[in-house]
Amino acid sequence: MSNITIQNGRALAPAFDPGAFGGGISVDGPAVTLTNMAFLNNQAIGANVASADGGSAAGSALSIRSTNGTGVSILSGVTFSGNSSTGGTGATRGGYAFGAMFAFAAVVHIENAQFTSNTAQGGSSSGIGLSAGERADAFGGGITVGAGANVSISRVTATGNTCTGGLGSQYGGGAFGCGLYLEAGAVSIADSRFQSNVAQAGTKNPGFGGFAGGGGVLLFNPTAASIDRTLFFANRATGGGSSPANAAGTGGGGGLYLWRGTLAGPAITVQVRNSVFAENIVQLGSSGSNPGGGGGAVQVQGLTAVFDHTTFADN
Repeated sequence: MSNITIQNGRALAPAFDPGAFGGGISVDGPAVTLTNMAFLNNQAIGANVASADGGSAAGSALSIRSTNGTGVSILSGVTFSGNSSTGGTGATRGGYAFGAMFAFAAVVHIENAQFTSNTAQGGSSSGIGLSAGERADAFGGGITVGAGANVSISRVTATGNTCTGGLGSQYGGGAFGCGLYLEAGAVSIADSRFQSNVAQAGTKNPGFGGFAGGGGVLLFNPTAASIDRTLFFANRATGGGSSPANAAGTGGGGGLYLWRGTLAGPAITVQVRNSVFAENIVQLGSSGSNPGGGGGAVQVQGLTAVFDHTTFADN
């Protein structure tokens, strides 16, 4: 498919599943090739659920899931702008929200693409906003790489994308990797730019604010990852404010957060080469007592990272 603009599409959750996928295009099974296309102002909206957690929303512009066999999807010269994923409201917590482009159990190559001013908004809840230890989090306003996916990114620009945690009566949701969020997948990034992306955790006063990590990029439990010749500039991760007596939401990795949260599987080393981190910011929640957080440019937790010929300035 080429030379097409897909605009003002909307994906709503079906009756049998509270999750919504692919506001512009949803691809389940086959590989797809998209060339010189634009996805503009599309939406994915999770279902409102009266008796449980809100429905999730993923891939407000494009969702690629469970590709058959050895198929490889290719995105070349594609623009994603103004797309929004919104988690549904829930009785216990709001739904998750995942970015404009969502890949799960798929191999995807993205080149010469732009992700601009896309949003992921966690859902709200009349309940406390916490269910089985999980909050109404927002992930990857631009790109989300899910479990079993292998994504290569070259000559990609992600600018001005935002993730905002949802709210319950006591807990604010988190915000993670607003240019790119990866969980339990593999990624290689080269010749790209992540600029002015914002992870804003939910503020709850009275209550407990959410955690924000990876204003530009967050890689959580990566199976393999490398970054080369890439600029991280003026990204921000801001924790949610809390009641003065409670722990405020922390922030970590204003530009990049590398995070391994499990000891299962082989140890991972992430290579970062020939890259620049400049003017990235981490902020704690505006109120509350928690002094934690850090890593204005980069935070590394639970894995090994090697930085080679990399510049850090004014973070």
